[in-house]
Amino acid sequence: MIARPGVPPLDPAKGEPLEPWTKERIVGVSRVDWTLCNIVEMVPGRLSGAPVLKDTRLPVDAILTNYDAGLEPEQVAAIFEVAVADVRTILAFREQELAHTA
Repeated sequence: MIARPGVPPLDPAKGEPLEPWTKERIVGVSRVDWTLCNIVEMVPGRLSGAPVLKDTRLPVDAILTNYDAGLEPEQVAAIFEVAVADVRTILAFREQELAHTA
């Protein structure tokens, strides 16, 4: 399940948007300074320089969008075949950064 900004993630079993989903629930990647997160990198030429999980092509936005749509960190990790600890680190980092900018 790959998420795209502004598009709800789909339930793989039904092919329908996961509920509850609203654009307001999705917090964009652009509000967070991902350069300070040690497991995220932005490489020119890799996904247009979007923040990705280090040494992968997995956009941070895909992790956040699926979590915000209601999936648990373990489910997100399983979908993208990454460590649960990495998903939790990204979620915690976002919360920390948003708390500083609020």
